Amino acid sequence: KYIECDNERDKWWKGRKAYQTGREYAANLSAFYDGNKNTMGAGVGVKNADPTMQVVMGGLANPTIDYVRGMIDWCKQYRGYKADGSVNLCWDVINYHLYSNDASTSQGGNATRGMAPEVSNAGQVAQDFVKMAHQYANDMPVWITEAGYDTNQGSPFKAIAVGSRTVLQTQADWTLRSALLYARWGIERTFHYQLADENPNSSTQFASMGLINSDHTPKLAATFLQQANALLGSYAYTGTLNNDPIVDRYENNGSTIYALVVPDEKARTATYTLSLGSATTATIYQPRAGQTTMAATTVRVTNGQVTITVTETPQFVVAGGTVTTPTPTPTTCTGTGTIGWEQWTGVYGQSINAIPTQKTPDNTATLTKFETSYGIGDWYGARVRGYVCVPQTGNYVFQIAGDDDCQLWLSTNDAEANKVQIASVSGWTNMGEWSKYASQRSVAIPLVAGQRYYIEAIHKENNGGDFVAVGWTLPDGTVEAPIQGARLMPFTGTTSNLTTTASSSARATGSSSEAIATAAAAAALPDHAELSVYPNPSASETNIEFSLPTTGSATLALYDEQGRLVKKLYGGNAEAGVRSHVEVSGASLAAGIYLVKLITDTQVLTQKLVHL
Repeated sequence: KYIECDNERDKWWKGRKAYQTGREYAANLSAFYDGNKNTMGAGVGVKNADPTMQVVMGGLANPTIDYVRGMIDWCKQYRGYKADGSVNLCWDVINYHLYSNDASTSQGGNATRGMAPEVSNAGQVAQDFVKMAHQYANDMPVWITEAGYDTNQGSPFKAIAVGSRTVLQTQADWTLRSALLYARWGIERTFHYQLADENPNSSTQFASMGLINSDHTPKLAATFLQQANALLGSYAYTGTLNNDPIVDRYENNGSTIYALVVPDEKARTATYTLSLGSATTATIYQPRAGQTTMAATTVRVTNGQVTITVTETPQFVVAGGTVTTPTPTPTTCTGTGTIGWEQWTGVYGQSINAIPTQKTPDNTATLTKFETSYGIGDWYGARVRGYVCVPQTGNYVFQIAGDDDCQLWLSTNDAEANKVQIASVSGWTNMGEWSKYASQRSVAIPLVAGQRYYIEAIHKENNGGDFVAVGWTLPDGTVEAPIQGARLMPFTGTTSNLTTTASSSARATGSSSEAIATAAAAAALPDHAELSVYPNPSASETNIEFSLPTTGSATLALYDEQGRLVKKLYGGNAEAGVRSHVEVSGASLAAGIYLVKLITDTQVLTQKLVHL
């Protein structure tokens, strides 16, 4: 159950009396949410009437994260913090409006027409909001509750004829592409404005934006959405295989649907060869007019691959029919099915090196796939390690996803001592987001069927959402993301006598040790400076850590809210990749809000510190 508190409180065009700043709107929301922390009398506030009701903030007309940051700052000051250290916010869903247009202004003016979502600023805005929710709002869901295109050619939000496509076809294409791609960008829900045309003959923005006509007959946009919903149903976005053309993967209970589209508005086409593993056929689904389901064409798959001609109208591919190739059960891989997880709690900061893996873990668990649960906790370090049993001889590409920093290590055999880093995440990803950073993906690594290889994922969680997952692409093109338990074995701490056999076999397909060393180089230092402040808020000592991607000068300083220098903490050269640590005594600071600023040769990073 959801309830939205007002709408577009940032409506600047109505004048100051109608406009509220982020801080002012947060004050209103606090009363609406729980009677301003139950200070307004018994029963006041939505949460007191129904604790299960989710409060959606009013959609922003001007989609800027600064407005929401202002709301969060007000909550820090007047609502304080929860027991887990997160800000006591007074809404449950972040909400904004965005109309993709050629001025990248949404409703801010100067637009002459709408734009395809991929070539507008829609993707960057979505990513900014999701990142802000992760950093400052404990991974709160983000919604877009207004998006759409007019069909009247006088509107500044109009869809245009593209190539041989009519305006109605373009509106349908861009509407469906918006729905699919907002899922890709991490938006939980997308609402299209509006249901029916108000006046298709009017050039006023929104007047001809309906999904159905004013007589309630469906436009092509409504038909496309209906057909996509009938096909995709409960499928969820799990990853992107390619960016141009876009190839997204959706999954549901082990079944996969691929969505393909050219991200342009030039009537451009492209070809893409999709790997479908052992499938013998593929069904290609294409939206069409006047029907409740898409057109379906079944084609034969050659050597597990099918080549698709991709257009600016989304199409979908489902694999069908498989050839079962008997695979001998290798005697070296008995005992597959699980892999072990270890956790060390109370590990602050961002540095993976801070994880005390030499100590006994605080918690352990057994995983049946190479993926941890989401939202386990905050401020911990973890390790997933064991062996991966290789089903085919050939080249494998590994991928890692996680929240926050994580690294993937692989050995040239089953000896832990021979492990090297092959992939990493420096920052965070969503679950199923396998291509956010180039460092997430290893180079091709030749492995030998029937052999087991030591594998390890090390994971550092700060606060907010948390997980780590590892996937791979097999030599035949099959993608397993995450790697399933049938390929995994728990760590035993012993090394078999198969080192020589594995090494000599690897020479036949290329050196696995050389490939893994190359992968280690590809998973090198992050390309940006890092700054972390913890614990935050703090009532006593505060730890500050920073690192640079290249050797250079660094200045670390503490400022008050007015920007006045309180204390210089560091000044001088810093080596690339070295994590520098500074401690700030709580006794030297008055209660309040401070800014920690790191200045390098190429960047300025700022983090807020709350001292209680």
